Amino acid sequence: MLANSLDACPPPLRQLLHCIADTVGAAFAGANGGDLDVANRAVGGLFFLRFVAPALLHPHLHGVHSTVKVAVLARPWLATGSSPGCI
Repeated sequence: MLANSLDACPPPLRQLLHCIADTVGAAFAGANGGDLDVANRAVGGLFFLRFVAPALLHPHLHGVHSTVKVAVLARPWLATGSSPGCI
């Protein structure tokens, strides 16, 4: 879905994500000269962690919703984010 919306992506962000995909693809190069799946996962993970996760944790700060009860909705996400550190 992200790969199909290139026209909506600002050019500087598109260049950054392309650079990340190239770097990760080269680092995990297989017999075919680069692993596209690993590169796509890296770009998707970065996009999720940088843009989607903050909007989920604090929707009122990112213009997603202005009347959301932040403490109630953020609690499960904060617990999920901190649980890998406890393992």
